Amino acid sequence: MRTIRLLTFAVLAVATTMARTRVSGYCEQAGEIVVKPGMNWSTKVQSYPQCNIAVYYSNGPKGTVSTSGTSVTWRSGTPFNGNSGWVGLTMNINSVTYTISSVVSSTSITLGSSAGTQTSANYTMASTAPAAIFSDNSGTPASNPFTSSATGYWAFYPDNGIYDVKMSEGGIQSPFTWSAISAVDAQSPPVTVSDVGYFYRGQSLDTACLYAASIGATLSLNMFWPNLATQALPCSISADGGILQPSSSAVVTLSGHISALRTQRIFDISLSGATGIVITPPPAAVYPESLLS
Repeated sequence: MRTIRLLTFAVLAVATTMARTRVSGYCEQAGEIVVKPGMNWSTKVQSYPQCNIAVYYSNGPKGTVSTSGTSVTWRSGTPFNGNSGWVGLTMNINSVTYTISSVVSSTSITLGSSAGTQTSANYTMASTAPAAIFSDNSGTPASNPFTSSATGYWAFYPDNGIYDVKMSEGGIQSPFTWSAISAVDAQSPPVTVSDVGYFYRGQSLDTACLYAASIGATLSLNMFWPNLATQALPCSISADGGILQPSSSAVVTLSGHISALRTQRIFDISLSGATGIVITPPPAAVYPESLLS
């Protein structure tokens, strides 16, 4: 049975926290000869004026929610699109499909039919569910999709996260997508390790971990993550009261450092047994106190 390499808990250096940042670009694509009267340029790029811009969460919205009848409350993962972009779309809650009748806020929606009473239920939506975007850093709602300028320029402010931007129309014969755009507000002040939980907002656990690893940050485990699917978590994790619970038959692989006290419980293996957590390389010591079963 493998559990965890236990280290002395300490405050670690982390990245900055963020709110929103400007994401921008042009409707342009390589591979097309730029033509000007009397000239034939060798540069292969084409800009499309007034093209259609659609913004999505990379890998689609997913997370955990609690339900009470037709009311759904966000718990973790991707917050709801509070700009009403999800009205009429479907949401799968524990593999049952429901239609969204209204979006009250980024943490509350109403379904068209009752989902009963559930706590920390998994939810997923199609990758085509539009992301919540804004026209400024203070959070003024913006339409999604929207049309670029006459020069093909586009810009928007999303919550911090990772996004896909799809471009179409405006003369574009085959729509194309800029994938995995990381939106990070670099103007926000530094934070302590307990604040690194920010990386969860608007993201799945694996996406948050990948992002934290890419910028050399430690991810604070400060919430309960139930029924986790098989996934790899390459980031360093600082135990801050949270729990990782693999679902039945799932394997969660951790390859970064884990900072925790010896008696700190980090894993709930009650759904999948000791095979639910794999640490690479294997730890030098095994402490049963790290398991919650």
